[in-house]
Parts: sequence; C-alpha cells; structure tokens
Amino acid sequence: MSEHEHAHTVALIDRHFAGRIDPDGEQGMREALAECSACKSHYERQLLLARLDPHAIHAKVRLGRGLGLSPFRARTRLWGTIVATTAMAAAAVVVVLPRLTSTSTRSSEYGARGASEGAARLFVHRLKGKMPPERLGKTMAAGEELAFAYQNPAGFSHLLVFALDTAHRVYWYHPAWTDPGQRPSAVSIQAGAEVRELPEAIRHPLPAGALRIFGVFARRALTVADVEKAVADMAPAAVRVPLQGTLQVVETVEVKP
Repeated sequence: MSEHEHAHTVALIDRHFAGRIDPDGEQGMREALAECSACKSHYERQLLLARLDPHAIHAKVRLGRGLGLSPFRARTRLWGTIVATTAMAAAAVVVVLPRLTSTSTRSSEYGARGASEGAARLFVHRLKGKMPPERLGKTMAAGEELAFAYQNPAGFSHLLVFALDTAHRVYWYHPAWTDPGQRPSAVSIQAGAEVRELPEAIRHPLPAGALRIFGVFARRALTVADVEKAVADMAPAAVRVPLQGTLQVVETVEVKP
C-alpha cells in the first residue's frame, strides 16, 4: 500500500469513528484493513480510545451509519446482523470495557493521585496488545503504550503530559516532540467535569526504575522548552516542576525491564 493510500485509509478510519463515513467509504476502509497492518493498528487504537470516552458515538450507531442505516434504524436494527456483516468485511478487534454510568462511579474508578477534588484530574491507562486498556497501577513494563484522559472543572486552557526518570530525563507524551528544531506548545483542552481523552496512545523506551508522570494544567500555552528549562532548575528532592500558575498531577510508577 502506497503512502497516499495509507493516508486515505487513515482518514476513512477517522471519519468512521466520527460517525461521518458513508457506505462506500466504509467498504473501502474494511477492504484496506484486511491487507494493511498499519491501518488495522490505527483502527484498533481508535477503537480503544473510543471505548475510553463515555461521550463517543455508540458502536451500534457508528457501524450502522457505515452500513447506510439511518440513526433511528441503527439503534433499533438487530445488532447481530450488523456485527455479522462487519465481521465478514474485516477481522477487527472489538474490546468491551465497563461503561461508566455516573460521575461518582467515574471518580471512584479513575481517581487520579495528586489532584484536589473539583480542580483537574489526569487518568493514565496502559495498552497491552489487544487487551482492553487498564488503569495504570504501581508498575508497568518498559515500552508499554500509555493513553491519557483528563477532567478539567477548573477551566484550565492547556495541558502538558510528560514523564521524568530518576536522572530527570524528560519523556514527552503531549505534546509530541520528535523534531529537535521545533518547540511545540501545550495542547489545548476543554473545560468541564467530563472525562475527555487525548487522541493518541504513545510508547517510549523507558529505563527500568522509578518514573513520575506529570499532568501540568496551565492557563497559557507553555512550550516544551519552558518545561525542560524548569526541570533543569528543579532541586533533586523536588516533587513539582517549578512552573508558576500551574496545577500539577503526578503519578509515580515503577518501570520493569
């Protein structure tokens, strides 16, 4: 598959999960998934992230639209028929996660350490192959993919997510920083108590040992350079990065080789 064809298929996958794909596009996407492993990986990642988002389009509606059903018929048509039709088109991984039914349930299941109630929260999930995402615990394997979501009732405008190892090396998650010539800024976020996911799962070749994952909520677009300078100025025993006017949520995890 050419680079152009791959980009076209990725666009179709994104339209599928946004509920804006037509039947011809759905068929083309399914045919491409059967022969493009990179496209299938993108589909599976989008599927996992959709399962993390309680406000994502329901799978019945999403698949129904791809089959040309009206929104009403997509909700009422026999679900087994839709599943069977889709399964014949491509072998996609379907992950079933528990749905969160209330704010109190969400808070008890996904409560982040290091943030006060009602301020802001960062949720960290690990992705292990085709297994459902799970809440990050006290340990993780080096090289595991991490996905992130947040709550922002305090109305911060921007968020940065990065990790520090024991040598204060910085590993960037959001924003991504792959070009040393660029200085990307914090990602814009929405205000509110809803849990909203950040759109990518990211893997770093992390060293074994203690790792601190930071979610820095800010009211201005701090850059990666601002953060790296502040990290360089940190005292050895400091538990927060010296960035004024920010709220910092910190997860501590032990990375296993």
